[in-house]
Amino acid sequence: MVGEEALDNPYWHAMTGPHARVAIGTGKARRYPAHIGPVAALAEPSEEAFADLERLVEPGETVGFVRAEPAALPARWSRVFGVALEQRVCHKVGSWRAVAATPLGEEDVPAMLALAQATEPGPFVWFRPFSPLPSAALMGPTPEPSGPRPGRP
Repeated sequence: MVGEEALDNPYWHAMTGPHARVAIGTGKARRYPAHIGPVAALAEPSEEAFADLERLVEPGETVGFVRAEPAALPARWSRVFGVALEQRVCHKVGSWRAVAATPLGEEDVPAMLALAQATEPGPFVWFRPFSPLPSAALMGPTPEPSGPRPGRP
């Protein structure tokens, strides 16, 4: 079982744990495939980790991170969005009752879109409507001149 320290770098713990089969990357960087979402993780915010990430991210592509502390970025990266997130941990569960879930379908899309627009879902709009992925910062590497990149899979 992973302890509360996993909350300091939740995407890293997910991508090297239960989501390892879908995450891509090696060394000190992981990301979800683009069709899942633009989310990346670093074992630590080091030069080596960012170099590993650059093998996974296209120049100019934007990816999101969640960390307990903001990462210092190498000069070739830029922060395009950031927000502080508050984490809470429940150490004791009180009484509760189960509530029946209502399945949603295509006929519910207009109401879901209206709700998303009314509540201004913040950085989720950068991903796609109704993305369940939180993000503390969105960053993109500075585009390079055209041509092949060494180490690109």
